[in-house]
Amino acid sequence: MLFGFDENKKLVKASTTQKERTIYCPDCGERLICKVGMIKIPHFSHLKNSQCCSFSEGESAEHLAYKEGFQKWGRIFEEDWEMEAILLEIPQRPDLLSQKLVIEVQCSPLKISRLVERIAGYHKYQYEDWWLLGPKLTPEKKLTQLQKAFCSFSSDKGLHLWLVNQQGVFLYYFLREINGALFADRHQWMPYSVSLKEIYQTSFQNQQPLIHLRKTDASNWKKRLNQQLIKKDPYILRLQKYFYQAKTHLLYLPEWFYWPSWYFIFYQADILLFRYLVQEIREYSIVMEVFQKYLLDENIPWGFLRIKQQEILDKLWQESIFLLKKSEKSI
Repeated sequence: MLFGFDENKKLVKASTTQKERTIYCPDCGERLICKVGMIKIPHFSHLKNSQCCSFSEGESAEHLAYKEGFQKWGRIFEEDWEMEAILLEIPQRPDLLSQKLVIEVQCSPLKISRLVERIAGYHKYQYEDWWLLGPKLTPEKKLTQLQKAFCSFSSDKGLHLWLVNQQGVFLYYFLREINGALFADRHQWMPYSVSLKEIYQTSFQNQQPLIHLRKTDASNWKKRLNQQLIKKDPYILRLQKYFYQAKTHLLYLPEWFYWPSWYFIFYQADILLFRYLVQEIREYSIVMEVFQKYLLDENIPWGFLRIKQQEILDKLWQESIFLLKKSEKSI
């Protein structure tokens, strides 16, 4: 951390504090060590085995530098950006704060349970939490469970993820998975180019790219499903069991079931079951009840912590109805 309390409970900065001075953690009250070295910028650190919940994890030089850099960036446009602000309501301190907007820069992996606590704390007291992932957490071929947990969803950006490196802030938006590959539209903001709040509020309304339906899409997905069946993939075998009990087969469903979906990234092959229910039942409430019971019975977790699952299910329903009608017109 970059700030601590002196003996008079006055907030002091590590870069202006003498090493021998007694400094305390503003959250837990434990004594801190002032560290000044050649690699990291001056900062305070807890003693080993500290029980502090807010700053128990060690901070890298990269993380410390991002915090200072974002404060400098923010204050070029708005004076109220505060680093490591003390929140009276909750025992956690954001990297940056401006009014009710929180910025958290995550440079290294952390436990999902810890992330859940931090997100819940912010949301309980109506703080908007803006998470930016450092280079080590940038997505590659697939979204990891941790990356999913940091994703957000909105009508103007779809599924999206914020990233940061020395070249600035990056937005991966309209994230989608097609034929086993991850795709995203991308936008970059150079350091100090526009205000942080303007970046956060950026909208790409009416710019959602089209997912083009190709003749090979359905056949390619069937081939992958067949390979998974041959390899006895537990996930696919579980799905096939459901279709077997319904007197059908995973590989012999109506063609439109295998068409690409914006929401495949959320449910993977379980999209097939949802579309099956839509075609067979065609009543929103019953489809939702049956599909959610399936997810619960099969213990399929919802990994997108910052997104309401019902919002995605509603989008999936709308897409499925559209595709069903499209398939019926083409007959």
